[in-house]
Amino acid sequence: MNSLSVATGSTPSRIRVRASRRTLWSVVAAFVVASAWNLCFGLAAAELPGWRGGLGVAALGAAFLGFYVARRGGRRAARRRAAMRLRAPCRAVWPWVLPLALLAATLQVAIGFLVVANGWITEADAPKHGADASAAGMFLFGALFAPLVEEFFYRGTMQRALERRVGPWLAIGVTALVFALAHGNGVRVPGLWLGGVVLGHAAWATRSIWPGVAIHVINNVVAALVAPWLLGRASTRPPRFGDGRPRTPPPASPRS
Repeated sequence: MNSLSVATGSTPSRIRVRASRRTLWSVVAAFVVASAWNLCFGLAAAELPGWRGGLGVAALGAAFLGFYVARRGGRRAARRRAAMRLRAPCRAVWPWVLPLALLAATLQVAIGFLVVANGWITEADAPKHGADASAAGMFLFGALFAPLVEEFFYRGTMQRALERRVGPWLAIGVTALVFALAHGNGVRVPGLWLGGVVLGHAAWATRSIWPGVAIHVINNVVAALVAPWLLGRASTRPPRFGDGRPRTPPPASPRS
């Protein structure tokens, strides 16, 4: 029995179990908190009409940044900033951010073309918002604050906790999978997982979430600008199978 076990009064197996529980708790807590923040942002954008939606999303964003970024001092605040990788990366990283962001956005647009061309998604499958939803609020949420929240809690808290238990590569893959599945669109899961791997590697390699935030924001801005055009093309195309054959409805069962 080592000195740590003697000092804590626990066996090595109990220490490992406790560490695993802490890791699981960190993963679950990161997912729940990220989902809660995204829900608040989404409700503000969808339920507040016009400029009020944009103002509500901006106010929530200011509260988020104030609580997690601007607040300093105290042992717990310093620990949280270290756990979420809020340190600034070295300057040599930034010249690579824009090319990676454009590459990620190009891949997302290419996947969108593939999905639309094969009829795997139509205009009816797109998320619907209320008639009073704020366009400015939805843009701020999708293009700016959703990437911030997701990078803070997925690549910051969740991936960092997993890295300590299972190593960086498995942690990056698992976090990317949770990130992809959290978006709830089965067709886009492979592309979202690949994007999550890129963002996770950026956070791990630079020891900072800010390059990933920049890549994520640029990708989402491009997606927000291109998505209406893609959905417009989807509305003019008949649904198709992957081999190009039009889908035909199943024959109606004869009535007895």
